[in-house]
Amino acid sequence: MLMQRKSCSSPTVLPLAQCSEISNGRLTPTVMGRATSPPRSASPPPSLGSAKRQLSSGSYSSYSSIQSVPTKPVVQTKRNSSSSTSSNNNNNSSSGMFGKLLAVMVMTIMFVSGCKITQQKNDVLLKELQDEQATLIQARNRLQHVVSELRGSEHQLQGHLESNKRRLQEYDDLEPQRLQGQMAIHQIKQIQNSAKQEVLQLFGEGPYYVEFTLNFPGQTESKYFTVELASLDDMPASVLTFLQQIHHKLWDNASFAHNAPHVNMARPVSTNIDTMVEHNIQHTPFAEYSMEHTPYTLGFAGYPAGPEFYINKQDNTQTHGPNNHREDGHYEPAFATIIIGRDTINDMDDLPLSEEPAYDIVNPVQILSARLEKDIKSVHGGQEWLEQQPQQQQDVATTE
Repeated sequence: MLMQRKSCSSPTVLPLAQCSEISNGRLTPTVMGRATSPPRSASPPPSLGSAKRQLSSGSYSSYSSIQSVPTKPVVQTKRNSSSSTSSNNNNNSSSGMFGKLLAVMVMTIMFVSGCKITQQKNDVLLKELQDEQATLIQARNRLQHVVSELRGSEHQLQGHLESNKRRLQEYDDLEPQRLQGQMAIHQIKQIQNSAKQEVLQLFGEGPYYVEFTLNFPGQTESKYFTVELASLDDMPASVLTFLQQIHHKLWDNASFAHNAPHVNMARPVSTNIDTMVEHNIQHTPFAEYSMEHTPYTLGFAGYPAGPEFYINKQDNTQTHGPNNHREDGHYEPAFATIIIGRDTINDMDDLPLSEEPAYDIVNPVQILSARLEKDIKSVHGGQEWLEQQPQQQQDVATTE
């Protein structure tokens, strides 16, 4: 039975790896290089040692029946396997070194590329930071400018606030005077109505003209100027005071003794002032105001107003009128206008002035007389003046 079980179908000796495998000292047949299990019904093949003993004892009939174990091919296979393993190891070692070198090169390239990318990113970030810094600097400068403007506005508002506080305080201080003023309005109206009636009773209907006769120093001929008094509807109390002074001739022998740049002042003699006081006509009853202090108008000086009067040589409305900002709040009434003889007033500017007191005329101009005239043609230069006026003005000037 052992003779019928061959290792291979051909007598040709094949490599052990193709024909059989040795497992636990036994030969195992292979199919296409894969080990095959022996048939279950067959007996297990003898071992190598058993086959040798049978051969030495002559149990086998012939040597070819067993075709001995191919030991040499097995040895050759092991050698080839060892050489292949050594070659593979060498190849694997070279491949490993090349792979490591390649990995190092790849990592170096990646590192350099990463550094370049990082540098580019850093440059971009630095540029962004510089732009943000410039933006912040501009914003800071704008903020500082706004703060400066706000501080300036704060100072202005503070000034306005202080001014409003002062005005409120002034209003509170003047409130009692305002109430007293409201109570006095009725009394003022009564005084003006009484003054108007008295002028009409004493001097009749207007208009009212007063002609002044002057004597300049060193001259023998007299000079004249004529004024027209204000309307009784506007300045009745002041007109009454001046007409009463004229009626009592209290401006005779008076003089123009003070010639300042803005006014020319007339002063009565002391004896006439006593007479004014005696008749209670040295002052106006109150600070009556309607006319402005324009050039060539007459105004009472001081407060209470009078007895001196002055001729305005310029517009003195801001300094002598209600808007003069005087601490006492007082102003001076203008009550007449020079209509004839303005050149006479201008001639006074040629007279020498003293240094002390300032603006006093060295040799004053004497007022010889001041007379009330109802007809303008009766005064010096009246006819010529009348002819220069419109017809309506002529009719008013000649009405008695």
